[in-house]
Amino acid sequence: MALSMVSSLSVGITIYIQYRNFIFSDATNDLRKLGSFIEQQYPVLADVEKFESEYSLNTDNYLAMVQEIKELSGVFNLPYIYYNILKTEHNYRDTLEIIYLNIDDTPRKRSVLTLPTAFYQNSVLLRQNIRMQGHHSVTNYSGQLRYTNFMIRKLLVPYHLRNQIFNVLWVDMIPKGLYIAYGTEKIQINQYKIGERSFVTLFHPVVNKGRVAGVLALDYNLSYIKGLQNKAFAVLALAFLIALIMIVFSLILSGRITKPIENLTEKVKKIGGGDFGTKINIQGSDEIAELGNAFNKMGSDLKAYMENLEKVTTEKESINKELGLASEIQHNMLPRIFPVFSSHPMMNLYAEMESAKEVGGDFYDFFYLNPAETKIVFVIADVSGKGVPAALFMVIAKILIKQQMLVYGDPAIVLDKVNKILCADNPECMFVTAFVCVLDLQNGEMTYSNGGHIPPILAEHNNSFNFLKIKKGIAPGMIEWSKYTLCSVKLNAGDKLYLYTDGVNEAMNPKGEQYGYERLIMAANTYRDLEPKEFDEAIRRDIVNFCGGEAQSDDITSVVIEYLGNKEKKQTEEKTPHFGKELTLPASTNELQKLLNWISGIFHAESIGLEIINKMAVVIEEIFINIANYAYPADKTGGTVIVRVSLSKEEFIAQFEDEGLAFNPLEHSIPDVALHLEKREIGGLGVFLVRKWTDKVEYTRCGEKNILTIYKNLKKTPDPSSGF
Repeated sequence: MALSMVSSLSVGITIYIQYRNFIFSDATNDLRKLGSFIEQQYPVLADVEKFESEYSLNTDNYLAMVQEIKELSGVFNLPYIYYNILKTEHNYRDTLEIIYLNIDDTPRKRSVLTLPTAFYQNSVLLRQNIRMQGHHSVTNYSGQLRYTNFMIRKLLVPYHLRNQIFNVLWVDMIPKGLYIAYGTEKIQINQYKIGERSFVTLFHPVVNKGRVAGVLALDYNLSYIKGLQNKAFAVLALAFLIALIMIVFSLILSGRITKPIENLTEKVKKIGGGDFGTKINIQGSDEIAELGNAFNKMGSDLKAYMENLEKVTTEKESINKELGLASEIQHNMLPRIFPVFSSHPMMNLYAEMESAKEVGGDFYDFFYLNPAETKIVFVIADVSGKGVPAALFMVIAKILIKQQMLVYGDPAIVLDKVNKILCADNPECMFVTAFVCVLDLQNGEMTYSNGGHIPPILAEHNNSFNFLKIKKGIAPGMIEWSKYTLCSVKLNAGDKLYLYTDGVNEAMNPKGEQYGYERLIMAANTYRDLEPKEFDEAIRRDIVNFCGGEAQSDDITSVVIEYLGNKEKKQTEEKTPHFGKELTLPASTNELQKLLNWISGIFHAESIGLEIINKMAVVIEEIFINIANYAYPADKTGGTVIVRVSLSKEEFIAQFEDEGLAFNPLEHSIPDVALHLEKREIGGLGVFLVRKWTDKVEYTRCGEKNILTIYKNLKKTPDPSSGF
């Protein structure tokens, strides 16, 4: 009997120890598997920079992740799941940042500690060199207030580091396992107590490229495990009591306890292995049966969660593919074949749009306004909002502006028309800021109108960039009765115009500072002499350097236009002679003598030989008489002839301008002077003499005017056959 009692007691103690160890080891095993599962499910945890940008507080990505992890924590009865990131702020100081992943209220994030990196890597040194100091205000190395009212411990800095680090302070609220997980890259399990609550915590290091990116911490409520262990102890006491009364019943009862536990252990292992459909069949209503039912529910919940997670993942992949396609379509809608425009002899051009998300609300456009391709339209715009709604509104606005410009050709009228169309059916109250301009490539005249857009910058006459003077206007889509003003500016060869959206000037660095207009002007003047493409790339690099790795928060769109001028017109102007003398006469033969006297006076002033004077007088007389007799119809009175003269020792040039009937004397056939007078056609001798006694004759019809110009080289050796 005594042996039976001892045996029963031994069996009970064994059962208790096995049950106690099973509960604790099973809980820690579940924590290990859950930590690995979360790391695999959310690879973004390994990329701290991406996690900070795309999963920052209150973003959709972060909140979705928190909700999913919150459901997991509910299944495993975990009160806290949080992520520890060691962020380097300076070249010798790190900040430990704790981000809670499953709390019920607004997500919280706080920096706990600033310490040299070396102390995280030597936890033994850290534990051996701390002592209590009481309440202090914690300050950083610059003396600014950082933490207050913490029970802190002051680290006794080793002698060889004292000249490098002063007043290094340690907040006594970080478990030892966290240091070891960072230093060894191995999973650590700690028990610790906060107030009346005790926890078992798994510290799971997330390793990326050979270093710990962060440590995932999972808190398991130790009181729940202890409750189960206490119940096991009650079972042991009951077993011992029954053993005293009836050894046989104690053996039976022990058998009833161990078998369900073995069954429970076996089935839980299957569930832990991923077989969530496994069911634990334990009869009764005791704690083991409840535990079995709890594991059954956990398996069902995990199965449903995994199926739902797979479905959500598939849907997300589908949405991402569709967004990628939408982004490609949106970019293809913008003109990107720049050689068609940038190879134009009168301008250089480059444009770029960089969306903050897959699709954006910025857009640019440029297109010829006339078939002759002498007038080109430039548009830059920014739709309110971001993402898919802004992209759809952008398409509508872009099509409307181009359509209306091709009809009306006036930027102010077009903005007025587009504004009324957008306001007519706009329940979401979206709007678009837009700057529209038309550049006449022939003469550099640029007309433009602004609809609430930020001012472009213009560099004129090889000078520095400055803001283009604009009338602000109101963004189309906001107020139906908005009015828009047409402005103009004359561009000269070499002038450069830069159009951009507010993603440029509002780009922000980690300190919360904006890039701003002043930096933009400074950068633009620095890179002013670059070609449009290189100029735009240089501005964007300057913005990236300023932001210092901060994620792009808004679309960045820009258009660079360099006006080269009308080279043909310039060459023509350079070839056009400068006439120093001009005389306007009525188109009448009565004015001939006045003209000849005027010409003779000019020749004598330059001491030109009499022979040349006489011959040129004949040429001028023939031209003037021909205009006076034939240029103007008999019923048209008041016709005039403008005679311009340029005379030097080397060359004589005379130009005749009238507004009479179109007549090109150079197309008139030259008479054959070798024929007898009776056989010759009437007329043509005057034209013959003009062409024979000059070196060059030019005729052009400019609008409603005839312009005839004659050239005579005064230094040329006379040709005997010409009569000179």
